[in-house]
Amino acid sequence: MGNLPSLTWNSIWAANGLLLKGLSWRVGRGNAISIWIDQWILGIEPESWLNRGGNGELELVSDLIDSTSKMWKTKIITTTFQMDIAQRILQIPLAIIDCEDMQVWKGEHSGEFSVRSAYKLLQDASLDPSSYLLILDTREWLQMLVVLDAAPKKKTATTCFGNVLQALMFGI
Repeated sequence: MGNLPSLTWNSIWAANGLLLKGLSWRVGRGNAISIWIDQWILGIEPESWLNRGGNGELELVSDLIDSTSKMWKTKIITTTFQMDIAQRILQIPLAIIDCEDMQVWKGEHSGEFSVRSAYKLLQDASLDPSSYLLILDTREWLQMLVVLDAAPKKKTATTCFGNVLQALMFGI
């Protein structure tokens, strides 16, 4: 973060955890996605699936895809994963034409990031915004911002901005 980071940089850095939580993979070839670490099965966190088949050689999603037919290797998937997870994997569409794996925003069907969906993710997860590395003296800074002695036009904008920040960061 560097020495004396600005409030803007602090806020961006604080949102890093939320952004990482909102990313998911869209399967292309599967050669860039770890089966056991990356978020690639919609609605299921990687910690919840276990390798019940003892297939230690499976590392990448590409190991679950037949490269010639571009179809899932059904037998390996059903013996490796719990039935509900296996069914979700088999429902993931695979591209007929080779394409790269791509990180997408899971909060939108389009896969594109939006502030609205990030806010919804934060609410749905019941996460405390203060857990995202926000600076400790943000409350004091916001209080100073609200009572700032500025020109009427600037004061209105500053007060409005301060109120929005308070509402987002502290649920006020």
